[in-house]
Amino acid sequence: MNIRMCKIEFETDIEIKKEDLKKIRGYLGNTFREKTLLHNHNENGVVYSYPLIQYKFIDSKFSIIGINDGVDTLMSIVSKINVFELDYKSVKVIKKNIEVWEDEVKVGKSFKIYRFKTPYFALNQKNFKSYKELKTLEEKKSFLDRIMVGNILSFLKGIGIWCEDKISVDLFLDNVKLLEFKNQKVLGIRGEFASNISLPKYIGLGKSTALGNGVITRNGK
Repeated sequence: MNIRMCKIEFETDIEIKKEDLKKIRGYLGNTFREKTLLHNHNENGVVYSYPLIQYKFIDSKFSIIGINDGVDTLMSIVSKINVFELDYKSVKVIKKNIEVWEDEVKVGKSFKIYRFKTPYFALNQKNFKSYKELKTLEEKKSFLDRIMVGNILSFLKGIGIWCEDKISVDLFLDNVKLLEFKNQKVLGIRGEFASNISLPKYIGLGKSTALGNGVITRNGK
């Protein structure tokens, strides 16, 4: 299945930092309140689904990613985004670089190699405790592989794809360490993984994908 993607890369007069992403999301959500994909809230509160608009740094540059309906939302407002009002500072947009493309998502027989461009947070408090109780590296790797398959299935569900084929993952545990996430020490993963599913570049997997965690690229792209 083909899905639509877009990336809007912003050049600004003041450097945008990682801690500004949540503020930018809030600013755009308030400015364009009717565009619920910008903030994933509705009249009932938080919408717990895979975010179709994601705020992140790609190669150290602030970008907003749109997926499927998120592309339509971003394209409808991009001409109106000329400033970000963040607390006590006004960040002016100098230039926008827009890329729009289609990407195929399908399960195949061969494995593709992906790399995390930002830390991948796979575990919540409950399954982090379960992970720590595992004794061997093989057990831990198998546990994390299953978690990642679940993350991929959540992405597929969020973009309207029901997958009947088996998805396999082989996570390379070359850079696993405790990192801080939401003021807690949790397992953060960098490095690479292999999978038999084609995934679009720049999507996020794991926790807090809307704010730039777990960004992937495919090797060679």
